[in-house]
Amino acid sequence: VWGNRFEFGFMTEDDCGWTATINRMEGSQFIGGRTENMDTPMQMAAKFQSYELNRVYRQRLRNGGYFEPYIGARYAYVQDETRQDIFTDQFGLNDPLLTDTGRFLQESQNNLFGGTLGARMFRQTGRWTVSGNVATFLAYNKQTYYASDVIFDEDFSAGIVVERAKEGSTFVPVGECRIDLAYHLTRDIAFRVGGQVQYFFEGLDRANSLPTLFNPNSIQSGVLPINPLVSVEDQDMAVFTATFGLEWKR
Repeated sequence: VWGNRFEFGFMTEDDCGWTATINRMEGSQFIGGRTENMDTPMQMAAKFQSYELNRVYRQRLRNGGYFEPYIGARYAYVQDETRQDIFTDQFGLNDPLLTDTGRFLQESQNNLFGGTLGARMFRQTGRWTVSGNVATFLAYNKQTYYASDVIFDEDFSAGIVVERAKEGSTFVPVGECRIDLAYHLTRDIAFRVGGQVQYFFEGLDRANSLPTLFNPNSIQSGVLPINPLVSVEDQDMAVFTATFGLEWKR
C-alpha cells in the first residue's frame, strides 16, 4: 500500500528540541479466503496511522556526527475491514434464510496510546548524510470488533440486518528501526530514501479472512447471533516500509 510520512522538528542552541512525526498508510485487495473461493471474493482493507511528539536531546560526537536520544508520547491506529457479497445457497439447502443474497462485513479497530523511548544518530560527509533510528513504543490498546450481516430477498426489495460488536483491551509493546540516506541538492534541500520496520508484539485485534459461510461471526454460517463473537484479538503485526522524498533543513 501507499502512504505518507511527515517529520517536523527544531533544535535550540542548547541542543534540546522537539520532533513531531505523522505516518499514514492504507489500501485494499481482494482475497479468496482460506477456501480460495474466487466466485465470491472478499475485499480486505487495512489502515495504519501513527502520530508522535518527542522531546529530543542532542549530543555532538567526535567524528562529526550527532547522537540524539528522545522521549515522548505516541498514538497509533490499526484497522482492518472486510466485505463479501455472496449468494449463500451454495450447499443446496433450500432454507428460506440461506437462499437470499447477502453482504457480510467485518471491522476491527485498535487504538494504541503510550510512551516512546528511542535514539537516533546521523553523520554528514560531503553531500551525503546517513542516519539511523531505533525506538520502542509501549502502548495500551483499546480494541473493538464489529460484524454485520445484511440479507436481501431475491429482488433486493427487503432486507434483514444483524449487527454485533465487542470490546477489549490489551498491552502492546512495539519495536521500531529505521535507516535513511540523504543527498544534499543544495545547502538546505536534500533528496532522501530510507527503510523502516515496525513490529507490534502480541495484542492487536484483526479481522479474519474466512468467507461468509465458514465464518463463525456471520449468521449465514449457521452460528446463532447470540453466540459470542470470535475475533483474532491477540495478534502481532510487522510493517515494512520504503520511503523517498525531500528534506528541508536550515
